Amino acid sequence: MIKRMSAAVGIVLAAGCLAGLGGCGREKAHSGGEYEADEVSAVYMEADTWNIHMAVSSDDKIQVSFEGDVSKGAPQPEVQLHKSVLQVVQKRGKETLGDKIAFGKKGEITVCLPEKSRLSMEIHNGSGDIQMERVEVWDFQLENDSGYAVFADAIMEQAQVTSRSGDITWKGGEAKNISMDMASGYGAVKQTVFGSVEASAGSGEIQISG
Repeated sequence: MIKRMSAAVGIVLAAGCLAGLGGCGREKAHSGGEYEADEVSAVYMEADTWNIHMAVSSDDKIQVSFEGDVSKGAPQPEVQLHKSVLQVVQKRGKETLGDKIAFGKKGEITVCLPEKSRLSMEIHNGSGDIQMERVEVWDFQLENDSGYAVFADAIMEQAQVTSRSGDITWKGGEAKNISMDMASGYGAVKQTVFGSVEASAGSGEIQISG
C-alpha cells in the first residue's frame, strides 16, 4: 500500500509539473516594454538560449516582449534603454528539473520595429533560432553560435554575420553589402538584391542564388 501511495504521489507531482511549470521551480518571464522610436538609435541583443523573432510594428513604437518560463532564481530576460541604445538580454540560468521536462520548448524574445526604422542592430546569439521578417535596419551585425537564422524580406545597408555552426539564410529583401563568415554551418543568399557579398567558410558551405 505504501509503495502504491508513493507511486501515486510521484505521478501527481509529475502531472503538476507538466500542467504548471511554476509549481516545479519555474516562473513566467517578466513583460517587456514599449519605446518611442526617436529615443532609440541602436538595438543591442544578447540571447543565450531563447529564440528571437523580429517583425514590423503596427505603429511607430518599438515593442519588446518575452514569452516563456525561467527557473526560479535564474536571471530574468531584461530590456532597458541606456543612452539611446535599447539593450535586450537573456542569460542562461542553472538547469533544474523544470528545464529538463520542458520538452525542449524555448522562450521567445519578440522585437517589433517601425517601418523604415534605419537603426543599427547588434546581436550575440547562442543556441536559439532567429526569424527576421520585413525589418529594415541600417547596420546589422550578428555573432551566432549554433542557432538557425532566417532573414525574410529584410532590408539592410551593411550586414556582417559570423556563425560557428548554425545555418544562416537570406530570403528576398535587399542588402547593399553582405559579409558572411561560416565556420561549419550552411549559409545561403536566395533571391536577395545585393551590391556585394564577401563570404568565407571553414568546413561549412555558402550558396548564392538569384
